[in-house]
Amino acid sequence: MKPIFTAVIRAKDRERTIGRAITSVLDQTVAGEVIVVDSGSSDRTAEIAESMGARVISILPAEFTYGRAINIGVQEAKSAIVLVLSAHCALPRSDWVEQALTYFDDAHVAGLNGVTSVGGGTAEQTFFEPLLSLELATTVGAAYQRQEWYSFAGFSNHASVVRRSIALAEPFDETLTACEDKEWANRVTVRGNSLVYVAGMAVPGLHRRKEGLRALYRRASKEADALEQLAGRPIWRPTDALRHGARMTASRRGVKRLAPFRPANFVETCGRISLRPRTSTLTSRSVPAGHAEVLLQTLRPVLAPSHRVDLANVPLHNNCGDSAIWLGQLKVLRALGVDTSRARRFTNILDQFAVPRPSPIVLVRGGGYFGDLWPDELRAFFDACEQYQGQSLIFMPQSMGTLSHATVLAVTASIERHGDVRLLLRDTRSAEKARELFPTALVSLAPDSAQALTAEDLMGLVPRPNRDLPPIRVIARSDSEGDGSLVGRAQELNLKVLDFVDAESSKTNKILRWTHEFIRARFPHRLASAILIRALPKRSVYDHHARAELRRAVSLIAGAEKVVTDRLHASIIASILEIEVVAVDTGYGKLRSYFEAWPSKFVTFADDADSALRDIDD
Repeated sequence: MKPIFTAVIRAKDRERTIGRAITSVLDQTVAGEVIVVDSGSSDRTAEIAESMGARVISILPAEFTYGRAINIGVQEAKSAIVLVLSAHCALPRSDWVEQALTYFDDAHVAGLNGVTSVGGGTAEQTFFEPLLSLELATTVGAAYQRQEWYSFAGFSNHASVVRRSIALAEPFDETLTACEDKEWANRVTVRGNSLVYVAGMAVPGLHRRKEGLRALYRRASKEADALEQLAGRPIWRPTDALRHGARMTASRRGVKRLAPFRPANFVETCGRISLRPRTSTLTSRSVPAGHAEVLLQTLRPVLAPSHRVDLANVPLHNNCGDSAIWLGQLKVLRALGVDTSRARRFTNILDQFAVPRPSPIVLVRGGGYFGDLWPDELRAFFDACEQYQGQSLIFMPQSMGTLSHATVLAVTASIERHGDVRLLLRDTRSAEKARELFPTALVSLAPDSAQALTAEDLMGLVPRPNRDLPPIRVIARSDSEGDGSLVGRAQELNLKVLDFVDAESSKTNKILRWTHEFIRARFPHRLASAILIRALPKRSVYDHHARAELRRAVSLIAGAEKVVTDRLHASIIASILEIEVVAVDTGYGKLRSYFEAWPSKFVTFADDADSALRDIDD
């Protein structure tokens, strides 16, 4: 008879607890099979499991990760619902699985966890965002919806139930050393599935605290490293730990106020804290194959993990597309093993008048339109070639527009004087034009850096889509690069027109720009440059600003059924989110040229604004 559920138990050297775990599964009121994935036990773990009727699958210790062990069990399961259980744990009652199965009548439910209680007195809570917070699972409610998804609480595979079909389509990440459950929970909910957290079904998961304080510290530190790997930045700083401890103390009474100072709690908190920047590396899932892989292959021969780099032209302005490029560029560098936490960041080339000991390799942020239309981009190019003599200079992917004869001569002279300039162009027409006009430069075709971002990256910035916006959204340029046709036609039809530059800038953006303008206006250039280079905390502040800018763009796009736009990065972001895009090219042909080189099944082109808006008008 086909089992109603399959229990997958990960184990290594657990002869003292494996019997209790298997017994709790076999005692359930519904029939199930037991699969034990053993990763090289040296004791009687496998023998005990087989004697109790479990099917044992052995893997080498070197092959083990939490995600790989679960995926192997899911692949071997014979039922549609899989219980993932740690060998340390036991189900607390015999009807636990039977109650859990009732929630899987809803086809959108991907997984289930038990929690102690749910805020507001409700019996269960279904979330389209993962249940993750720095607080315990007893505070379910609006607080969770304000938290970022990478956190220590939330979906846990010490005792979870998952739908096999979804786990096969979206397997657990096998490259992570921990927190494969958090990454999976975020990924499946971004895809439109939901997770259910049921009050009163918590399975005690304090087994790691019984293994000693040293083991607890190592486990907490490993989880923090994995979450930092996913987030691209440290998760807990000492200030975060202090705030968390203060909240716990204030919310409890009597002796329970001392909970943050208990040895186990204190050691676990210390293991999670990042006292110094850790090197963040990306998993293979974080940077997708396809278009982004081409950019990795282009840079891999010239960028080794040991290389020091300077990052020029940080986007300190109100431009969501440039911020997407910047964050995508950082992801690519991390995927190549470059330590971005040590890379110096500069807002623009003019700040680098007297950079002390410049790095051997300088990357200038891509994007924009290299041509006479944008004088600032040309000025940045000339300044970089002049100021970074002796360094390898890489201009990240951009488009090439109309260049006057005088500009061509000036660019050629700058390239020849420098002697080591690499130009990455993001469409075939631009690359061919650059090879023809600038034969002494190293020219490569590569996609826009924003292509390195994934749907998980983008939706991690926005708690939930903005349902107040219309399902079909018009995002049109209002700057000098747009021809105004899409804006004009949309206004004639009384349609709401959105644009990246219309949304209010973040507070970080305003403070940074005011600070830069004040310093430039009040101090001589050399002194101002020294202050801007040495004094400002660039890495954390600038990257925070870029995330805030990208968040504005995602909030305009996420949740749409269709996007009509003449913006390249609105098209790229929407296609990453798998939203249909009707693109209207500007008079310069930038969008069509890009998607001819890097096609997307979600992007189609309209001949003009009238045809693009016809469906909305109808």
